[in-house]
Amino acid sequence: TSPRYITFHNNRGYISSWTQNSFLILNLDNMEIIDTVAIDGMPEFMVTFEDHLYISIPSNTDWSTNDKVVKMRLSDQEFVETYTVEPGPTMMALKDSILYIASSSYDVNWNQYSGTSSINLLSGNITRHNAGLSNIYGSDIFIFQGEVYQIYDGGVVTLNSDLTPNISSKIGNLASIYSASSYQDYLILGSSD
Repeated sequence: TSPRYITFHNNRGYISSWTQNSFLILNLDNMEIIDTVAIDGMPEFMVTFEDHLYISIPSNTDWSTNDKVVKMRLSDQEFVETYTVEPGPTMMALKDSILYIASSSYDVNWNQYSGTSSINLLSGNITRHNAGLSNIYGSDIFIFQGEVYQIYDGGVVTLNSDLTPNISSKIGNLASIYSASSYQDYLILGSSD
């Protein structure tokens, strides 16, 4: 129930599920669920790197904000490390061995707080940029033409080494932008009211 995202590795699909506070493992040969792995919180996006699965957890089970990305060994589904990142980690993008994480969290009045983090998956070093109270950041972060892009102020921007937005690189000027991704030589920007 409440499936969020799916990622694939070695003929298995990994499906995050909010209401079950778990993710499901799908055998892609016969399309059967072969395991359900409980997780402390509401799992969102997942990325595989080498023999591990990295899972963003934007919310705790009571819907309060979480600030964790967890690392699970794929061979035995054992959680081996937890990283503290900007509150409300959602979408993630992998470039080389660096995992980039976009974060958004909300207060009781639905004011948005934004941030971006990165984890060097080889050293474990974490870099964080807290943008504070801001609704001009979006949750989509992705790789396009070898650069990391994130939604920012009606378009997309590359990120500086300290994870701040490189405003001079901005592409797009939409009244509102909900989603963004890339495909081959194209940027795809989703506008919504």
